[in-house]
Amino acid sequence: MNTIEVGQRVKIPVHLLEAPFPDQVLAMIRCGTKDISGVIGKSEVLGLRGNKGFVAGEVLELKGDNVVLRVTKGLSAGTFSRSGKATLPLAWATENLALDDGA
Repeated sequence: MNTIEVGQRVKIPVHLLEAPFPDQVLAMIRCGTKDISGVIGKSEVLGLRGNKGFVAGEVLELKGDNVVLRVTKGLSAGTFSRSGKATLPLAWATENLALDDGA
């Protein structure tokens, strides 16, 4: 994404692994040396291709060199964070997030 703005709906790329139940996956946001993971329902994964896909999110805040995302739907109820938010480097977000115009 060329520009990241507060309020944008985005697709967050995730790497997927098997989870304890057949209708779930372990989704990981791989961000350099920091991985953020959580168990979510398979139905929350967008654009599934093998062990990769996207989850829906929203840009809540830009804080210096970081972006704060709210993860919508399953991740906010999952184990990504107790608050349903993830703070990621802005440089990573610019390279990896995709605009979700269908959200």
